[in-house]
Parts: sequence; structure tokens; C-alpha cells
Amino acid sequence: MAQEKKDNPHAGHRMRLRQEYAAQGMDHFPYHKVLEMLLFYAIPQRDTNELAHRLIETFGSFSRVFAADVESLAAVKGMSYNAAVLIHMIPDIYRRISEDQLNRDWVLNNDAAIAEYLKKRYDGRSRETVMMLCLDNACKLQSCIVLSEGDSASAALDFRKLSEHVLRFGCHHVILAHNHPGGICRPSTQDIRLTEQLSRFLSLMDIQLLDHFILTESDCRSMAKMGLINQP
Repeated sequence: MAQEKKDNPHAGHRMRLRQEYAAQGMDHFPYHKVLEMLLFYAIPQRDTNELAHRLIETFGSFSRVFAADVESLAAVKGMSYNAAVLIHMIPDIYRRISEDQLNRDWVLNNDAAIAEYLKKRYDGRSRETVMMLCLDNACKLQSCIVLSEGDSASAALDFRKLSEHVLRFGCHHVILAHNHPGGICRPSTQDIRLTEQLSRFLSLMDIQLLDHFILTESDCRSMAKMGLINQP
């Protein structure tokens, strides 16, 4: 067995790659090598280099591998379900790290601050997601809540659930946000109608809807600035 390992040019490859990463970081790694190393932890005792190349070829780019769903990943030749889950977890883990870093005092009293905050919250999200920011009377953030997620998430918005949140956190002001994955940063007729309904609903509780922001991967726009929400 010892002689077999000695004659095997791949023997110790995983350890060498781990040591290279530990000493130099990952910035110099080509994309396929990043995937190859990640797959070590879900696919033992098998060369993952070829599989890493196959994943990038299948989905078109390194980033699209991580945007793929578990079922699509698991369908690639050589992939295991465990490996598919591991890859799919990476963007979610990154987002949770970003969210944890956001757990500090935020005063959201201008568009620039709101856009900065929301871009961090939406980073890595590939599904439509509706969020509500609850603010106190000084526009200090009290809570950020995911109200719905998935296809046509805004259509599935539950006003009863929303009211429970605003009352629990003692909101004075609310900012709504949702993203258009792969779309354009422009409100739809449904977005405008939802905003009008929500504004009226919140006013019954003496809570003001300050704005509704729409985000894409490269843009963030205020519906109030478009004249679609009555400003205080």
C-alpha cells in the first residue's frame, strides 16, 4: 500500500492543495481549483478536478454553479447529493455572514444609507424576496424581516403577518423592498398597486410607509423618488 501511494502522482494532492490555500489564500486559485477543493469535503477519495471543470461547463460560469438549485447540481455526472447541498449552501452562508455584520446601529434617513443597507441584504439572493424594514421615530432600524420569498413573492404578501411584525417592533415608519432577479429596476403595475394598498393599511395603525425600493443586481431605485408614494 505504501509503495502504491509512492507511485501515485496524485497521492497527497489534497493535502498539498490545503497547505497552498493555508499559506497563500485563494486569490491566486483558478475557479476550477476553488471548486475542486470545496468538493473534497463532500466527495472523499476521488479526483474532483474533472468534476469541477464539468460543473463550470454545465452551468456556464463559476458564479452560476453557486446559483444553481440542488436538483440541477445533483444531476451533473459525478455529483452526489451531499456535494450539491454543500455548493448550494455557500451563497446562503455568505449572506448570513453579511447579515451578522449588519447587526449594528443603522439610521436609515436617506436614500444612500438605505440603498447601502439593502444591497448588503440582497447580495446573493437569486429568488424574488420581499423585505420590510421597521424604523423608530428617528429612522433607526429596529428590524429587517423577510415577508415572502419565491416566484411572485410580492403577490403572496400576507398583510396579517406584516401587521404582527410592525406591532411587535413598535414601528413608526416602514420601508418595503423587493428584488427583480434577472429583471429590470422598474415597478410593475402589481408593485404599484401593492404599495398603495400597503400604505393605506399601515396608515390605519398610524404607521407611515416611507418608501418601497426595487433592486436588481446592479441597481436600487426608490418608488418615492418616482413619485409613486406620497412623501411625509
